[in-house]
Amino acid sequence: MYSTKEQEEKLSFISYSDLLSEDNLSPFDEVSSVVFFICDLSNSRILFVSNSSKELLGHNPEELMQGGLDAFISLIHPDDYPMLLSRYAAKVSDMKKSLPPSDKTLCLTSYLRISHGDGHWVKLHADLIMLSFDTDNNPEKIFGNLKVHAERKSPAPMFPDFSDKPSRKQVALPIQLNLKEPPCEKVSCREMQVLRLIADGYSAKQIADKLYISEHTAINHRKNLIEKFNVKNTAELIKDASKVYWL
Repeated sequence: MYSTKEQEEKLSFISYSDLLSEDNLSPFDEVSSVVFFICDLSNSRILFVSNSSKELLGHNPEELMQGGLDAFISLIHPDDYPMLLSRYAAKVSDMKKSLPPSDKTLCLTSYLRISHGDGHWVKLHADLIMLSFDTDNNPEKIFGNLKVHAERKSPAPMFPDFSDKPSRKQVALPIQLNLKEPPCEKVSCREMQVLRLIADGYSAKQIADKLYISEHTAINHRKNLIEKFNVKNTAELIKDASKVYWL
């Protein structure tokens, strides 16, 4: 087994196009701290899962590949999957509108919880990269990695506390989304940064320190967000924003 630094150096030489060949996937089995996977959306199949899934997720890679995409999705917490699906659909829609066919690229980063083999929820940070597309410019093959989320101490936790064991009968598909419409005014990238820090319980001063802006600017961003979402206070802002964005 390689050290973390050696693992990163070894993987840095692999391009996304190389991932379409199974011959180039063996280095990912050497990484113990991250679960790598490739799935084929067109056939609802999982083509590859790294060996680390046994230790980090409590599921053998062979079982995950045999179960297919629907079985894997059923392991995702039912409160997390709708938001993940919504963000994915929005990304695909934006890509089709803004990018020419020769420059298709799509990356998605999110948080989610997956049912561990022993029954508890594992909180993960997920990165998804679209490797190939069909003739209608829909993503076909996806490369992803899952890292165990290291929670930092903050006044408000990023995830709700789910102490009960997940039910094996919970299936995420098919699912109907009933999400709040986004605000009429577009939320800027900086406002989104501020919004997520507010949701994590940061004060205006803490936000200013983290983003290297003045406290006055941080307060103005919060004020603008409250106006855009047409709410009265920060609590209502977080409540409404969480129905639109992944916070």
